[in-house]
Amino acid sequence: MTAEEYAVAEKEELDNANIPQEFRSAISHLAWERGHAYGYNEVEIHLFDLISALQDPIKAYEKRIRTEAYERKQQ
Repeated sequence: MTAEEYAVAEKEELDNANIPQEFRSAISHLAWERGHAYGYNEVEIHLFDLISALQDPIKAYEKRIRTEAYERKQQ
């Protein structure tokens, strides 16, 4: 896998998982740090693992902050 292929795959996976922009650089950095010594395929594996681990908590956090914002508006 080339750097260009990895960049396309990374963006596609982050987009498909609806990962907010605020989290993307941290996820990308962690995946890179954990796998770059073994090549882009290994980085991609770590990227998938991080997305899988964080996708549901990010959704739950989004739901909570939206609910809290709505409740503040109602006051």
